[in-house]
Amino acid sequence: MRVMWTGGNSDQFYVDTAAPRLLLAMKHAGLLTEKGARATAAVWKGAVFDSDTRWEFCREKAREVLAAVLPADTVLSERLG
Repeated sequence: MRVMWTGGNSDQFYVDTAAPRLLLAMKHAGLLTEKGARATAAVWKGAVFDSDTRWEFCREKAREVLAAVLPADTVLSERLG
């Protein structure tokens, strides 16, 4: 990844290395495709997400999206880890 700083004090520039890794993992899983977008929309359609929503609910939704996008022959531990 190439990062270019275009202004201000370069000592104040910071890129969290987890963000690029997350984006690359999402790309590898197929989440950044039309199929991934459609799966995400289908899984989350009608879901209530508010201040009472627990993280486990979101984790399960993420698993549902991955299950819909990843190839069926993907090893289960790799699919839903």
